[in-house]
Amino acid sequence: MKKVESELEKLQQQKDAIELEMSKPEVYGNFTSMQKSQQELTIVLQKLDAANKRWDELAETIDTL
Repeated sequence: MKKVESELEKLQQQKDAIELEMSKPEVYGNFTSMQKSQQELTIVLQKLDAANKRWDELAETIDTL
């Protein structure tokens, strides 16, 4: 469970960093940069969703013990 929590924290930090980057005028004002950042964000969000599902599954398993 700790491993999944650590992965969740890492992914959340990546998400925050990408969103911060996307808020910079030199990024949101540049289509190519914004598109690249959006693609990176999409990948991180997919990984974050998968990690959240794993955490939920582990939590349910622990609850049933």
